[in-house]
Amino acid sequence: MDMVKAGSGQGRPGRMLLARALRTSLAAGCVAFLLSGCSSVFPPVVRLYEQHSVNPSDLVIVSNPERLTVTSVDSYHASKDMRFGKGKVVRRIELLPGKHVIKVVKEVPKSVFYDAAYSPLKNFRIQEVTLTFEGKAGESFVMGEDVVLKPGYKWTPWIKAVGSR
Repeated sequence: MDMVKAGSGQGRPGRMLLARALRTSLAAGCVAFLLSGCSSVFPPVVRLYEQHSVNPSDLVIVSNPERLTVTSVDSYHASKDMRFGKGKVVRRIELLPGKHVIKVVKEVPKSVFYDAAYSPLKNFRIQEVTLTFEGKAGESFVMGEDVVLKPGYKWTPWIKAVGSR
């Protein structure tokens, strides 16, 4: 019976294989975690048309770089339509040419309006604004917001044409 002394190095190949396997599985787990989080890193593109039947150059594109909360586009409501992605901020909307209505909301802290103490359950109010525009094929639009804090609070979302593609 052969005895292996501690520190002699003869028991190391098994440990090295185990360490390599742990590193490999840890790396694979990290990759899987990052890939599963991509849907929240890259929020959805909302396409309100039949994808296979439209030439991309015939679409109206609305980008949302400031991450405004979109509650509806025309008659499609974000809470009911799966194309919006549940709980995600819409970064881009693709539409057919025509007149469109986009509703956006913002939670405004009541502390902006009142210096007095307020209920922690109702510490904000919701402001909803309707943006309307008419888009032609190939046009691009951008949504944004202007916020004025003093004197008084004023939130003004906007949409403007940025040119044709």
